[in-house]
Amino acid sequence: MFFPATHKSFVRRKYDWAALYSCICDRFREVHTEPRHSILASPEEVQEEARHLAEVRHKEWLGCWEALLTHREMQSLEGYQRLHEQHVARPVCPNDVWNLGDNSSSHPNWSGKSGRIPTYRLGDRLFWYASLRRPMTVLEKVATMGWPVYAELLVDASVPAVTPSREEARFMLGNSWHLPSATIAVLAALASTELSFLA
Repeated sequence: MFFPATHKSFVRRKYDWAALYSCICDRFREVHTEPRHSILASPEEVQEEARHLAEVRHKEWLGCWEALLTHREMQSLEGYQRLHEQHVARPVCPNDVWNLGDNSSSHPNWSGKSGRIPTYRLGDRLFWYASLRRPMTVLEKVATMGWPVYAELLVDASVPAVTPSREEARFMLGNSWHLPSATIAVLAALASTELSFLA
Protein backbone atom coordinates (compact mmCIF):
# COMPACT_ATOMS: atom_id res chain seq x y z
CA MET A 1 0.00 0.00 0.00
CA PHE A 2 1.30 3.46 -0.90
CA PHE A 3 0.48 6.89 0.52
CA PRO A 4 1.82 9.79 -1.57
CA ALA A 5 2.54 12.92 0.48
CA THR A 6 2.63 16.35 -1.17
CA HIS A 7 3.40 19.86 0.06
CA LYS A 8 0.25 21.95 -0.45
CA SER A 9 2.24 25.13 -0.89
CA PHE A 10 4.20 23.79 -3.84
CA VAL A 11 2.15 21.06 -5.46
CA ARG A 12 -1.32 21.04 -7.00
CA ARG A 13 -3.24 17.86 -7.70
CA LYS A 14 -4.18 17.39 -11.37
CA TYR A 15 -5.68 13.91 -11.18
CA ASP A 16 -6.79 11.56 -8.47
CA TRP A 17 -3.64 9.55 -7.70
CA ALA A 18 -5.46 6.44 -6.47
CA ALA A 19 -7.60 6.26 -9.61
CA LEU A 20 -4.59 6.72 -11.89
CA TYR A 21 -2.54 4.13 -9.97
CA SER A 22 -5.45 1.66 -10.08
CA CYS A 23 -5.89 2.18 -13.83
CA ILE A 24 -2.21 1.45 -14.51
CA CYS A 25 -2.24 -1.61 -12.23
CA ASP A 26 -5.33 -2.95 -14.01
CA ARG A 27 -3.39 -3.00 -17.27
CA PHE A 28 -0.46 -4.79 -15.65
CA ARG A 29 -2.77 -7.49 -14.29
CA GLU A 30 -2.87 -8.80 -17.85
CA VAL A 31 0.78 -9.85 -17.38
CA HIS A 32 0.96 -13.22 -15.66
CA THR A 33 4.17 -14.49 -14.15
CA GLU A 34 4.83 -17.66 -12.21
CA PRO A 35 7.67 -18.76 -9.93
CA ARG A 36 9.16 -20.88 -12.75
CA HIS A 37 9.88 -17.68 -14.70
CA SER A 38 12.63 -16.90 -12.19
CA ILE A 39 14.66 -20.02 -13.07
CA LEU A 40 17.28 -18.04 -14.97
CA ALA A 41 20.61 -18.98 -13.40
CA SER A 42 23.25 -20.57 -15.58
CA PRO A 43 24.81 -23.89 -14.49
CA GLU A 44 27.96 -21.91 -13.61
CA GLU A 45 26.00 -19.58 -11.33
CA VAL A 46 24.32 -22.53 -9.60
CA GLN A 47 27.71 -24.19 -9.06
CA GLU A 48 29.17 -20.97 -7.65
CA GLU A 49 26.20 -20.67 -5.29
CA ALA A 50 26.73 -24.24 -4.11
CA ARG A 51 30.45 -23.71 -3.52
CA HIS A 52 29.74 -20.51 -1.56
CA LEU A 53 27.16 -22.25 0.66
CA ALA A 54 29.53 -25.17 1.23
CA GLU A 55 32.32 -22.79 2.24
CA VAL A 56 30.08 -20.82 4.62
CA ARG A 57 28.85 -24.04 6.24
CA HIS A 58 32.28 -25.67 6.35
CA LYS A 59 31.14 -28.54 4.17
CA GLU A 60 32.35 -30.06 0.95
CA TRP A 61 30.37 -29.62 -2.27
CA LEU A 62 29.96 -33.07 -3.78
CA GLY A 63 27.15 -32.29 -6.21
CA CYS A 64 24.26 -32.89 -3.79
CA TRP A 65 22.40 -29.87 -2.40
CA GLU A 66 20.69 -31.87 0.35
CA ALA A 67 24.12 -32.61 1.85
CA LEU A 68 24.63 -28.87 2.38
CA LEU A 69 21.38 -28.40 4.32
CA THR A 70 21.32 -28.00 8.08
CA HIS A 71 19.39 -30.52 10.17
CA ARG A 72 16.58 -27.97 10.65
CA GLU A 73 16.40 -27.21 6.91
CA MET A 74 16.25 -30.93 6.15
CA GLN A 75 13.37 -31.33 8.60
CA SER A 76 11.60 -28.41 6.94
CA LEU A 77 12.17 -29.87 3.48
CA GLU A 78 10.70 -33.22 4.54
CA GLY A 79 7.74 -31.40 6.10
CA TYR A 80 7.04 -29.53 2.86
CA GLN A 81 7.23 -32.79 0.93
CA ARG A 82 4.56 -34.24 3.23
CA LEU A 83 2.42 -31.10 2.93
CA HIS A 84 2.67 -31.26 -0.85
CA GLU A 85 1.57 -34.89 -0.92
CA GLN A 86 -1.40 -34.11 1.35
CA HIS A 87 -2.63 -30.86 -0.23
CA VAL A 88 -1.48 -30.61 -3.84
CA ALA A 89 -2.93 -32.96 -6.43
CA ARG A 90 0.05 -32.95 -8.81
CA PRO A 91 3.76 -33.82 -8.78
CA VAL A 92 6.20 -31.11 -7.76
CA CYS A 93 6.80 -28.61 -10.55
CA PRO A 94 9.00 -25.53 -11.17
CA ASN A 95 6.33 -23.34 -9.53
CA ASP A 96 6.85 -25.04 -6.17
CA VAL A 97 9.11 -22.88 -3.98
CA TRP A 98 9.54 -23.68 -0.28
CA ASN A 99 11.17 -21.47 2.36
CA LEU A 100 13.43 -23.86 4.27
CA GLY A 101 14.11 -21.21 6.92
CA ASP A 102 10.59 -21.58 8.32
CA ASN A 103 9.19 -24.51 10.25
CA SER A 104 7.03 -26.36 7.72
CA SER A 105 5.06 -28.05 10.52
CA SER A 106 3.95 -24.93 12.40
CA HIS A 107 4.53 -22.01 9.98
CA PRO A 108 4.69 -23.27 6.39
CA ASN A 109 5.85 -20.59 3.97
CA TRP A 110 5.53 -22.04 0.50
CA SER A 111 3.96 -21.55 -2.90
CA GLY A 112 1.87 -24.72 -2.63
CA LYS A 113 -1.49 -22.98 -2.20
CA SER A 114 -0.85 -19.37 -3.24
CA GLY A 115 1.18 -20.13 -6.35
CA ARG A 116 3.56 -17.33 -5.30
CA ILE A 117 7.14 -17.26 -4.11
CA PRO A 118 7.18 -16.89 -0.31
CA THR A 119 8.03 -13.47 1.14
CA TYR A 120 11.73 -12.70 1.49
CA ARG A 121 13.24 -11.47 4.73
CA LEU A 122 16.55 -9.92 5.70
CA GLY A 123 17.93 -13.28 6.86
CA ASP A 124 19.73 -15.44 4.31
CA ARG A 125 17.22 -18.29 4.02
CA LEU A 126 17.11 -20.97 1.36
CA PHE A 127 14.12 -20.92 -0.99
CA TRP A 128 13.92 -24.42 -2.44
CA TYR A 129 12.93 -25.25 -6.02
CA ALA A 130 11.34 -28.62 -5.31
CA SER A 131 11.43 -29.87 -8.90
CA LEU A 132 15.11 -28.95 -9.37
CA ARG A 133 16.15 -30.07 -5.88
CA ARG A 134 18.12 -26.89 -5.35
CA PRO A 135 17.60 -23.47 -3.78
CA MET A 136 17.10 -20.25 -5.70
CA THR A 137 20.34 -18.39 -6.29
CA VAL A 138 20.78 -14.91 -4.85
CA LEU A 139 20.44 -13.35 -8.30
CA GLU A 140 17.26 -15.33 -9.05
CA LYS A 141 15.74 -13.89 -5.87
CA VAL A 142 16.76 -10.36 -6.86
CA ALA A 143 15.29 -10.94 -10.33
CA THR A 144 11.91 -11.78 -8.80
CA MET A 145 11.90 -8.31 -7.23
CA GLY A 146 11.97 -6.81 -10.72
CA TRP A 147 15.67 -5.95 -10.91
CA PRO A 148 17.28 -6.58 -14.34
CA VAL A 149 20.08 -8.91 -13.24
CA TYR A 150 19.84 -11.23 -16.26
CA ALA A 151 20.05 -10.42 -19.97
CA GLU A 152 16.56 -11.92 -20.43
CA LEU A 153 15.13 -9.16 -18.23
CA LEU A 154 16.72 -6.22 -20.06
CA VAL A 155 14.33 -4.20 -22.19
CA ASP A 156 17.21 -2.34 -23.83
CA ALA A 157 20.46 -4.19 -24.50
CA SER A 158 22.41 -0.93 -24.15
CA VAL A 159 21.43 -0.70 -20.46
CA PRO A 160 23.79 -2.71 -18.24
CA ALA A 161 22.42 -5.39 -15.96
CA VAL A 162 22.34 -4.72 -12.22
CA THR A 163 24.99 -6.84 -10.50
CA PRO A 164 24.65 -6.54 -6.72
CA SER A 165 27.13 -8.12 -4.34
CA ARG A 166 25.83 -10.82 -2.00
CA GLU A 167 25.54 -8.30 0.85
CA GLU A 168 23.74 -5.77 -1.37
CA ALA A 169 21.38 -8.48 -2.63
CA ARG A 170 20.61 -9.58 0.93
CA PHE A 171 19.74 -6.00 1.88
CA MET A 172 17.66 -5.51 -1.32
CA LEU A 173 15.62 -8.62 -0.62
CA GLY A 174 14.94 -7.86 3.02
CA ASN A 175 14.25 -4.15 2.78
CA SER A 176 13.04 -3.22 -0.67
CA TRP A 177 9.83 -2.91 -2.58
CA HIS A 178 9.20 -4.81 -5.74
CA LEU A 179 10.91 -2.48 -8.22
CA PRO A 180 8.11 -2.28 -10.87
CA SER A 181 5.45 -1.76 -8.18
CA ALA A 182 7.41 1.09 -6.61
CA THR A 183 8.10 2.61 -10.03
CA ILE A 184 4.41 2.59 -10.96
CA ALA A 185 3.48 4.25 -7.65
CA VAL A 186 6.08 7.00 -8.03
CA LEU A 187 5.29 7.69 -11.69
CA ALA A 188 1.55 7.80 -10.97
CA ALA A 189 2.19 10.29 -8.15
CA LEU A 190 4.32 12.49 -10.43
CA ALA A 191 1.79 12.33 -13.26
CA SER A 192 -1.13 13.26 -11.00
CA THR A 193 0.49 16.41 -9.59
CA GLU A 194 2.17 19.57 -10.84
CA LEU A 195 4.16 22.34 -9.23
CA SER A 196 1.61 24.96 -8.23
CA PHE A 197 3.93 27.96 -8.56
CA LEU A 198 4.59 27.04 -12.21
CA ALA A 199 0.91 26.60 -13.11
